[in-house]
Amino acid sequence: MKLLVSLLLMCPLMISAQKGRGDLRFVFYNVENLFDPFDDSLKLDDEFLPGTIRHWTWDRFLEKEQNLYKVLACSGGWKPAELIGLCEVENRFVLNWLVRKTPLLKYNYRIIHEDSPDERGIDVALLYLPSKFKPLEWKSLSVGYYRGKAGYENLPGGLYRSSTSRNEGFELQDPTRDILYVRGLALERDTIHILICHWPSRWGGYLESLTERMEAARTVKWLLDSIWRLDIHARILVAGDLNDELSDPSLSSVLRVRIPGDKVRKTGDMAKIPGDKVRKTGDGAILSDNVQCYGCLYHTGSEQKIVEGGKKSSEPPGTLKYQGSWYEFDHVLVSGGFLSDSSLFVKPGGKRILAPDFLFEKDPASPGKKPFRTYIGYKYHGGFSDHLPVYIDIWQK
Repeated sequence: MKLLVSLLLMCPLMISAQKGRGDLRFVFYNVENLFDPFDDSLKLDDEFLPGTIRHWTWDRFLEKEQNLYKVLACSGGWKPAELIGLCEVENRFVLNWLVRKTPLLKYNYRIIHEDSPDERGIDVALLYLPSKFKPLEWKSLSVGYYRGKAGYENLPGGLYRSSTSRNEGFELQDPTRDILYVRGLALERDTIHILICHWPSRWGGYLESLTERMEAARTVKWLLDSIWRLDIHARILVAGDLNDELSDPSLSSVLRVRIPGDKVRKTGDMAKIPGDKVRKTGDGAILSDNVQCYGCLYHTGSEQKIVEGGKKSSEPPGTLKYQGSWYEFDHVLVSGGFLSDSSLFVKPGGKRILAPDFLFEKDPASPGKKPFRTYIGYKYHGGFSDHLPVYIDIWQK
């Protein structure tokens, strides 16, 4: 208990924000290569073994797990985050160690995880508190052309996706991480849908790798459409390291992500939120500044720089820093059903970047700070991750 209290005292910004904390907090974190030090002959994990280029030892593995415990314990404030999405985890073993062999044990987190076809063996996962979230269904969905498989692939809700309706003949250069889909009952109130993603990286160049992220976005879009076909008011979270920003075509063109407050023509598929202001246009349509489309995705994020009291946010301008520039690759997107005045809802501007001081170090190559990461190149650095966590609060009426 003393260790936990000491840790929380390291997170003054999170604790001061606790008064405004929602009823359920969702956190997403790219944990930067959480590997065990054991060889998996079926995966390309040789870098993370003792005696190889990264000298990944048992002691370093234990230090990494303790570091991640500190971040996750901090992420919820005085009480634990109820839902935690993770990426860059090797297997079930490293997840079990995190929730059972660190002080996170006291919270009784449960794990949802499926092995992905990624050649390095890194996966995505969801941790949840069973007292706050009850899984009803989960499924791991492939990204890219379904190799050697004709016919149909099952989608949640009993729907199907035809392999011929996708980019026929398109194959990813390398297998990538599956998308983890989870449907569950939140706070014993209503059903929510969660998609945990880790889209293909920009390795090899932005343009050279863009088609693979576009295919990942199309896979997400098919899944969203299958959910909305059953329930246009569905509450959906799409979270992950997407390796793209809002302006990139995977998000702007394929998923068509919006910002709350976008001026839209009001139709029957719009959800009214408090403070809505509408006005008629010359052609008789109703133009609204504050109405959300149900069958749409929204970014409620940190670029709005809105905090309580109207003050500007002190958050960094992104979730990772590369060659002196910040990028926001880590997203939590929500459907319009979450922005309506209903039993479970998310506030506009609600997605935040977790940025306690201990996650940073001075950047010697450019002004300001940068995330305190585990490795710099192949040199062990002993930090947390090259990404910062993001979170969003869900409220109940």
